[in-house]
Amino acid sequence: DVYKRQEMYAGEKIKLNFELPDGQVVNGNFRGGQDVEWAKNAVAQCLGCNLSDFTLEFDGKFMPEVLSLSDFPGLKNDSTLKVVPKKGVNLFEEKKGNE
Repeated sequence: DVYKRQEMYAGEKIKLNFELPDGQVVNGNFRGGQDVEWAKNAVAQCLGCNLSDFTLEFDGKFMPEVLSLSDFPGLKNDSTLKVVPKKGVNLFEEKKGNE
């Protein structure tokens, strides 16, 4: 079955916390085999902004979108990623504009 194979390759389920610039924390459920872009997309949808408006950091290091979540040593269930707005971007103004 295609879905069973897809689940097998996607890796274990993990809950990630995303720390926003204002200190709020939002979370989402992912699989270790999913890429960073997938996680960024979930955050962007939550905030109502674009993927290009921010980057993600784990353990103080930039997370390239092309890598899988499982490529980051130490990233596990309930880890916290930092949402870092790009220079000149106010993520919360974007959110208000899209409500």
